[in-house]
Amino acid sequence: MRSSSEPKPPEGQQWWHRVSTIYVLSVLLLATFGFFYWLGTDSKKAVEVAVAILIITCPCALGIAVPLAKELVHNGLRNNGILLRHDDFLDRALTVNKVIFDKTGTITAGRLELTSQSLEILQKQPPEILAILQAMTTRSNHPVSKCVSEALIQMDLPKIDIDADSVTEIAGQGLQLNKYTFGKGSQPGTLFSENGAELFYLETGEKIRQDAVDEVTALKTAGYEVYLLSGDNKGRVDAVSQTLGIAPEYAYSEMNPENKIKMVAKLDKNNTIMIGDGLNDSLGFDAAWCAATPAVDSAVLPQKADFYYLGDGVGAVRKALSAAHALSKVQKINLGFAAGYNAIAVGICLAGWVNPIVAAVLMPLSSLTIVTLTTIQLGRRRQHWMS
Repeated sequence: MRSSSEPKPPEGQQWWHRVSTIYVLSVLLLATFGFFYWLGTDSKKAVEVAVAILIITCPCALGIAVPLAKELVHNGLRNNGILLRHDDFLDRALTVNKVIFDKTGTITAGRLELTSQSLEILQKQPPEILAILQAMTTRSNHPVSKCVSEALIQMDLPKIDIDADSVTEIAGQGLQLNKYTFGKGSQPGTLFSENGAELFYLETGEKIRQDAVDEVTALKTAGYEVYLLSGDNKGRVDAVSQTLGIAPEYAYSEMNPENKIKMVAKLDKNNTIMIGDGLNDSLGFDAAWCAATPAVDSAVLPQKADFYYLGDGVGAVRKALSAAHALSKVQKINLGFAAGYNAIAVGICLAGWVNPIVAAVLMPLSSLTIVTLTTIQLGRRRQHWMS
């Protein structure tokens, strides 16, 4: 569980500190061993072996490659509109296997759109009727009216000169223009009628962000469990979860902030990431192992999030998680290289085959090699985890 209290050093940072400590002690012990091993045979050689071991043992994996790899990942994420706030996210993200999305404003764009059936209905109507409907809805700020108006604008309808004062908006009922009304009816959706006679109904749904379906599918394919939480009613949540391909048992409706924190905590404190954009997600952020938000202009959430992201999609979540795993893989490769190099280097030093001058040449060459490998693996041309 994440906490706002003074944090202890990140787990990854503690791990690297332990590795560094072990590394330094090992080098000193090996140099001491080499000195005493040769002391009985050749005191001059004993000094050369000890000094060669101290020089040739390369700390590049810890001192150069590790921070370089992290900076390359940070830079790659920034170039894609993802800004990390907590460096230890890249360590904590490795245990995440549950992705929790808030619905409104995160998965959805916070506005409505006409269903495909409603768009087909509009296509079948006379242009004159649609032009009247456009003139009515253009003068309203209601979400349904704005949605219909945007759809009609795309249809290039004939202009109708209507006095704005002729359109009446009745709170809770809808719009009225002479003999035409657009508002509540006896069926689901919004009714457009003439003299009380039904002409057609239009239904709306929440506009899902452009990449949400593909990203949820990709996360599930990668082995993540994807959850959807919302304070909205069950019908709307079920409709969105069905579109996303999220199983009903992973979609929760009518969730207040207290319910969200209980649900996040119930899933598992060390393997969840929550993505939300509203103040009611704040408590859920506290309970989650990791957190992210697209609400860069919020006064609260960016301060609690591990990263925030720009753009109109949700692909940043998968990219950030993939980046963490890419970094971990590169660090393991670098450590393996460093361990192999140092094992061979210490061996030839103990054998008396390397003097301090040769050791001083080999050490920077190994550093250059591991830096090059890191840059190649995480450089811009190899950022496959950003695709």
